[in-house]
Amino acid sequence: MLRKVTSRFRLCQPLINFSFPGFCNGTKNVSFSDYNPRASHYRGAGYSFLSPHRMNHEIGAIENLLRQMRAPLQQNPVVDPRTLGRPIHLLDKFATLVRHDLVERLRAALNRRYRAHFEIVDLTVARLDDTIVARWLKYDSPFGPIGFALDRALLLCVLDYRYGGAAGVAKDVEHPETTTEERLAAMLGRQFATMLVERIASLAGLDRGPELTDPRPASPPPSAWMISAQLSERRHDVRGMLRLAIDDGAIEHVFRALAPARAASFSAPVSLGTALQLDLSARLLEMQMPLGTLLDARVGDVIPVALGPTTVLVDDAPLFYADVAEHKGQLCLTSFQDMD
Repeated sequence: MLRKVTSRFRLCQPLINFSFPGFCNGTKNVSFSDYNPRASHYRGAGYSFLSPHRMNHEIGAIENLLRQMRAPLQQNPVVDPRTLGRPIHLLDKFATLVRHDLVERLRAALNRRYRAHFEIVDLTVARLDDTIVARWLKYDSPFGPIGFALDRALLLCVLDYRYGGAAGVAKDVEHPETTTEERLAAMLGRQFATMLVERIASLAGLDRGPELTDPRPASPPPSAWMISAQLSERRHDVRGMLRLAIDDGAIEHVFRALAPARAASFSAPVSLGTALQLDLSARLLEMQMPLGTLLDARVGDVIPVALGPTTVLVDDAPLFYADVAEHKGQLCLTSFQDMD
C-alpha cells in the first residue's frame, strides 16, 4: 500500500518544477507513514501534499485542459481585402451564365458527337486557390490571359471517345503523358477559353476581338479568378475538374456588365444664389412724436410722414438700405445699399 501511495505521489514532482499552485508546497521528498485515502491533503515534515485521490482528480482536469489547448482552434473566416468594395454577390449570376455555356459546349462538342455522357456536377467562381496542383495552359485574349486546366482522368476519357479506346484507359492515369494528350488538351482549352471570351464580350457589349494565341504552359497569377467546374462521365465512371482562370481586368468587365444602373444620388449642382432662400423684412417708417399728441389723436386724424430710405432686415438683423417704389400697384424695394 505504501509503495502504491509513493508512486502516486511521485507524479507531484514535475508539477513542483512547473510551479503549479495547489498541489505541493515544498520541494523535498517526504516519507509517508500515515496515509488516509479519504483525506484531501497530507501534511508532514513542514510540507503539505494533495492526497492521491484528490491529486488524480486535479491531474485529470489539467489533462483535459491541455487536450483542449492542443485541439485546433476554429478559424474565423478571413475576408480577402482584394474583394472589398466589389459586387461579389454578382458572381453567382455569372456562374449561372457560364454553366449554361459549358453545358451547351459539352453537348455540342462531346456528348452529341461521341454519344458521351459528360455532366456538370457543380460550378463555382472564386479567387484562385494556390494549393491546387494542375497543369495550366495559358491563352492570350482581348480580355487578358485565360488559363485552362483539365484533370487527366477527364482528358483520357475524352481521348477514349475521340479515338475509340478501351473504357478502362480513362482511369489509367499512371502511364506517361503522350503528345496526343497534349494536342487534345490544347484543342479543348482553346474551345473552352473561346467560350469564356464570347460570354464576357456579350456581357460587356464588346466585340470578341482576334482569335486566341497558341497556348503555352504557365500558371495563373495569384490575383486571378478561377471558374471551377466539377464534371462527371457516367459511362466511364470518371470525375474530375475543369478550371478556367481570368485576371482582374476580365472580371471587372463582368462586374460592370452585371451591376444594376445606379440612380443619381444628387442633382446637378446649383449656384448658392439660387439655392439659398432668405426672408427679408422691410422697416418702412420710423418717426418720433410727443406722447401728448399721440394721446390726443382721434379716428380720422392725419399724421404727416415722409418716406426715406427703408431698412431691410434678415432675421431681425439690419443688412441693407433700400428705396420703396410702386410697380403695378405693389410696393417694391429697389436701390439696395450695404449698411456700413
